[in-house]
Amino acid sequence: MRTMYLAALGGALALALTACGQETAVKLHEPGKYVGEKDPLLEKSRSAQHDEAMKQRFLLVQTDR
Repeated sequence: MRTMYLAALGGALALALTACGQETAVKLHEPGKYVGEKDPLLEKSRSAQHDEAMKQRFLLVQTDR
C-alpha cells in the first residue's frame, strides 16, 4: 500500500514539474507599427465603393437603435 502511495505521489510530482517547465515566447513590437502578414482588405477598404458598402451595412443594422 505504501509503495502504491509513493508511486502515485511521485507521478503527481513529475506531472507537476513538467507543467512548470514551459517557456513562453513573448514578442515585443514597436507601438503603432504593424509587422504581421499583409492584410488583403486594407487596399479594398481605401476605395469609395467599399466605404459606401460599409455605410449601407451599418445602416441596415443600426437603424432600430
